[in-house]
Amino acid sequence: MPHIILIKSYTDKPWRSPETFHLIEQALRKRWDVEPIEAENLQQLDGFISVMKKQHGEGLFIFNISEYIDERTMQGFLPEYLEKSGIRYLGSGSMAVSTGLSKTETKKVLARNNVPTPHFLLIPKDDDKITLQDSALRYPLFVKPDGTGGHIGIDNDSIVKNEAELRRAVRRVHEIFGQNALVEEFITGESMREFSVGIFDGAKRVFLPVEIDYSLMNVPVRILSHDLAMQDQEKVIPVTDGKLFARLADLAERTFDALGAHDYSRVDIRMNEHDCYVLEINVMPGIGPASFLPEAAKFYLDMKYEDLVRKLVEVSLERQTSTAV
Repeated sequence: MPHIILIKSYTDKPWRSPETFHLIEQALRKRWDVEPIEAENLQQLDGFISVMKKQHGEGLFIFNISEYIDERTMQGFLPEYLEKSGIRYLGSGSMAVSTGLSKTETKKVLARNNVPTPHFLLIPKDDDKITLQDSALRYPLFVKPDGTGGHIGIDNDSIVKNEAELRRAVRRVHEIFGQNALVEEFITGESMREFSVGIFDGAKRVFLPVEIDYSLMNVPVRILSHDLAMQDQEKVIPVTDGKLFARLADLAERTFDALGAHDYSRVDIRMNEHDCYVLEINVMPGIGPASFLPEAAKFYLDMKYEDLVRKLVEVSLERQTSTAV
């Protein structure tokens, strides 16, 4: 019976809010003993965990859903610390998480593994020569920060149709967000559809694809903007077509394996009349009550939120127990 340490690292994102962590703690306490920790830095966290090690030894399990101990300053990379701690913990290792945090590095991995992804170009933040010269990219294009999650930096102005718009969008990413700019071909058209595929990586992998239903959303352009994400306004429906389900699951699995992810993730995919294309993988996706993964689990597995939280622990423990054997 594990003794669970719950790391609470808050942001202004609804899926990492005090309210979400309260629900997670309630769900865990219904089955296990839980020790929550709100540490200001890794040194404080390490002191707390050292005490817990002395008290509970190998029975510890760390429930963590945050990349950093301080999400605001992005200081204290938790997956690396947890990897070195020798304690079982939820989620992927530091290499998979760090790769997933860079959209460009993710796309390079996908390209090496023959997973279809939109053609792209990275424009570093210190590069003043914003041009598509010698590039095979064709308008319309989509410009976004390379290293941010939560749809940060994504809005209607992210879509560019000419060089002037491209320069404005790239400069905004460089100057406002202080990030390298990822420029990729925008998957659009009348037949465009968008999906998010949740994964539970247990003894038997479970795939939970949902379609973003833009017809139910009051948006002028069919993209998932930062404003929509912050307000939890995304509307999703299950994928009922068997052939499409299989295609999405295959792409999600190949992406998950290419990055070496563990336990759970979410893969975002767009489709047009030609093919399906992986946009990115959220190695540590939001698991707030209104996030994609809980919604998908409700659709396919009739799973309540608290059951999903406990399922994540079970999946992770199952993996790490079988690995140890």
